[in-house]
Amino acid sequence: MITQLKNTVRSMIMPRKRLIILTYHQVSKVFNPQFNHKNVWLSADIFEEQLKQFKTKYKVLSLPEAIKRLKQNKITETTFVLTFDDGDISVEHTIAPLLEKYKIPATFFINSAYLDTNKSYWFVLDYYIQNDENLKQKITPEYKTAIKNIRRTDSSKDYQQYREIIENFQSEIPNDIKFHVSFDFLKNLNKDLFTIGLHGHEHQRFPMMSDTWKTENLEKNINALKNLPVFYPAFAIPFGSPIDWDKKSLEIAKNYNLHFLLAGKGYNLKYTDVLLRDSVTQKSISDFLTGQSPSYKKYLSQNGIV
Repeated sequence: MITQLKNTVRSMIMPRKRLIILTYHQVSKVFNPQFNHKNVWLSADIFEEQLKQFKTKYKVLSLPEAIKRLKQNKITETTFVLTFDDGDISVEHTIAPLLEKYKIPATFFINSAYLDTNKSYWFVLDYYIQNDENLKQKITPEYKTAIKNIRRTDSSKDYQQYREIIENFQSEIPNDIKFHVSFDFLKNLNKDLFTIGLHGHEHQRFPMMSDTWKTENLEKNINALKNLPVFYPAFAIPFGSPIDWDKKSLEIAKNYNLHFLLAGKGYNLKYTDVLLRDSVTQKSISDFLTGQSPSYKKYLSQNGIV
């Protein structure tokens, strides 16, 4: 009874005119621990149920159209945008086909360094390594320390050492393994539904890298993707939590006239230098909306903006 009352009050004071940019990563029928991680994976059945709800109950716009309306103060209702980070291979075999089926627009944020290779970054490599019997035998105490601390360390020096230890396993990954989509797939995307944006050439924690690296990395990402017909100048910084972005990264993105997106929690009431995203894992979109806080300032604080 108390929970129901709280939800009723929350819905009454929740801003009606808000833009919710959703973040997804991996979607597939079956969870495969060698390629999927529980924190970023979503069942294809749940995802398709969400798409049915978006199609029949909610306003969904492409990212370019939503940003245009946000700038013009023309978001007139609760409005969604769907985005997908990393260019995971499931975008190619599961996500894009389902979006096509329901004619729902989306933006894919791509790490260009991994296209048409068997390469990825330390987070993806780790769950492949941990679930390969041969590679698992090669895990050292140094590796265990690296994977335990790399996500939260605030030492650039330590971060570089940790990622080198983990990414040294890249040479052990079979050549026929594909973690990410192909360049041809991106080139042939349906331009009426899809856009692609930037997620860094390599997927690293930008504040842990030098300013020169940040600029060169983003420039490589732009140059690799800018000539594709579906390119859109938006940069979703890798990981996207408060510890994963800094003012220098934002400044560099602004120098290239890029929209800048995080991946924490929240919604957008107006266009700002930093756009918030949220993630939904439950089947019911209405349950997701009920769980959002009406306090916009809370989201700004949570994401390190104020």
